[in-house]
Amino acid sequence: MGAVFCRTVGWVLVSCGLMSLLEYHIHKHLMHRRKLPEWFYHHIPELARVFEDHHLLHHHKYYRIFDYEPDLVGRYLNISLNPWLGVFYGSFVWIPLFFFSSPGSLIFVFTIIAHHLLWSALHQEMHVPSRSFLSHLSLYQYLARYHWMHHAYPGANYNIVFPLMDFFLKTHRCPSQDDKRAMRLVGL
Repeated sequence: MGAVFCRTVGWVLVSCGLMSLLEYHIHKHLMHRRKLPEWFYHHIPELARVFEDHHLLHHHKYYRIFDYEPDLVGRYLNISLNPWLGVFYGSFVWIPLFFFSSPGSLIFVFTIIAHHLLWSALHQEMHVPSRSFLSHLSLYQYLARYHWMHHAYPGANYNIVFPLMDFFLKTHRCPSQDDKRAMRLVGL
């Protein structure tokens, strides 16, 4: 194997690990908690909206049951991510990384975009099932059950696309027999 290929594969793996870490911390600390000083939420209202849309509305109002939300507004609230906002917010990682490795930085930017597009497709299929080709893939079914557990136990299973950090940071939760029965009721 060539050195360029090995470096590229290495940067892809590092980028996926970084994205898993970012997804985990953003989901846990910004989408489920208001841990920052109040002036952050006052001066950056987007932070307050992210918490309210996700924790209060997505989890506690619209998707208390995993899917089939009847409310037309709530059905699509907090279902997808904007990849360009991800690139913007991820700039605190990829800009400094550029000075260390421009190919690594570029791979990380592509990983952010791919993550956000995949996250949106998976999350939409999980909560507004269309029975697309995704729903028949074993990997999708694993991730859907993994995310179902997050809705049943919001303090666990924060990752959707790269469920790596939940294992490292010990927030992974396996389903009980009752959980498995409940998952089967919604087709998982």
